[in-house]
Amino acid sequence: MTNLTTSEPVEISELRCIACGLRTHNPGHRFRCSTCADLLEIVYPGWDTSDGRRAAPFTAAALKALWRGRRKSLLPLDQSGVWRFRELLPHFSDQEKIITLH
Repeated sequence: MTNLTTSEPVEISELRCIACGLRTHNPGHRFRCSTCADLLEIVYPGWDTSDGRRAAPFTAAALKALWRGRRKSLLPLDQSGVWRFRELLPHFSDQEKIITLH
């Protein structure tokens, strides 16, 4: 993932076990909890503030602008129907290994 204001990578999502609450960025190939083997769900811990509003820079307007800008990009990752919206996907540390159908 990339910070919306810089080109620095930032992890904005993580996976949480629906049973025991264990949080991880590395789900393995089965997307199961390493402690209890239950399913993992994606959560965005930095997005919500204490008053229930979205924290900057992850506002709806900022994300929409970012995703619209990617439509003009020539990078295969930005042209992908799924990976263009990568801020909403589980964190993937090695973007060189991502496969897209373009």
